Amino acid sequence: AVLDVDSTEYDAFDEVDQAGLVAICGSLLTA
Repeated sequence: AVLDVDSTEYDAFDEVDQAGLVAICGSLLTA
């Protein structure tokens, strides 16, 4: 993966933060 996020750190995000992170990663990968 381009961006490696520690699994425990990722689990610490709530659902809204996860959705935002996915959106940011997606926009970076498609930019």
